[in-house]
Amino acid sequence: MVHGECGLCGLFRPLCDSHLLPRAVYLVLRSSKEPKPDPVFIYDERHGHTSRQLKIPLLCEKCETRFRTGGEDWVLANYSRADGSFRLRDVLKAVEPIYSHDDFALYSTDKVQEIDREALIYFAASIFWRAAVRTWKLLPYSSGIHITLGPYEKPLRRYLLHELPFPDNMAIYVRIWSYDNLMALASPPEGHAEQG
Repeated sequence: MVHGECGLCGLFRPLCDSHLLPRAVYLVLRSSKEPKPDPVFIYDERHGHTSRQLKIPLLCEKCETRFRTGGEDWVLANYSRADGSFRLRDVLKAVEPIYSHDDFALYSTDKVQEIDREALIYFAASIFWRAAVRTWKLLPYSSGIHITLGPYEKPLRRYLLHELPFPDNMAIYVRIWSYDNLMALASPPEGHAEQG
């Protein structure tokens, strides 16, 4: 185990092999029906099956636990499964959307008790923050995954430490695959800037 400064709390401690996307996501991406069960990664214009995971020594055990209990546990208990079940989608299908058009529907989580809005926000914020504070490489020669949060990186870190509320001028929205035929995929954060 590597000792160093924890990326979140800043204390010098033993560091865990922290994952950009939770380790449990990789298990769902594995296919028991295919000759090559490992997920396909499309990465730097390359692609192929791999059992590699995006992980680096980043967080101490206390901060790993903070991320797990703050959002990962709830999200992983409610996201899509290899057997086709998807609890979060099923909850939303039973709720009236605030807006819908063709195959798109918009929901507010304020009044849906089955959805832990704070866990969803915390989970998503932790993924974006991780992608901003380090470069995550699947292969040593690749360019890696890294986004820039600019002036929002520090306030987001303080939110994840429960020192501040979620930063002003930031928003998180969650897209849910609404169709019964689920696609087993995960996409790490990407960033781009628009004028203004």
